[in-house]
Amino acid sequence: MRARRGLAVLGAICGMTALASHARGAPEDAEPPTVTRMVACMVDVLKTTPGVDQIAVSHVNTANMPRSDHPEDIVAWLHPILTYRVTNAAGETQILQFEPQRIGPDAYFFWTILNGLHSPGGPPPSDWGTDGVTAVWKAKCDVGAVGIYT
Repeated sequence: MRARRGLAVLGAICGMTALASHARGAPEDAEPPTVTRMVACMVDVLKTTPGVDQIAVSHVNTANMPRSDHPEDIVAWLHPILTYRVTNAAGETQILQFEPQRIGPDAYFFWTILNGLHSPGGPPPSDWGTDGVTAVWKAKCDVGAVGIYT
């Protein structure tokens, strides 16, 4: 009887500890269903986009800072990296990677880094078709996405 009561108390303590550690920012071991749905739709769009191939989804568990000045809100979370290769009309290729950013409870947008280097007075840098792709993602998948020039 005493052993059974001890196990029950231990179980209750472990359960409270798990809840408290999640509230403090313990790693999330499951990809948010909303992100899973978004990425599946994004992949479907890319499969029908001319010049796009080598579409892949990998997963990482990284620290993510919600919009907060409180470091205790940093949460490691499991999320996808959507990668694809795009080929332009000149035959040049570029690998693009879109990663989700949490912007609120169950709210996300995706971003990628684009090379912003170009000669002064020269043509602007290529966006590698991201403006067109992200517009289709918004219309068909309700996904906000942006390319950020470096």
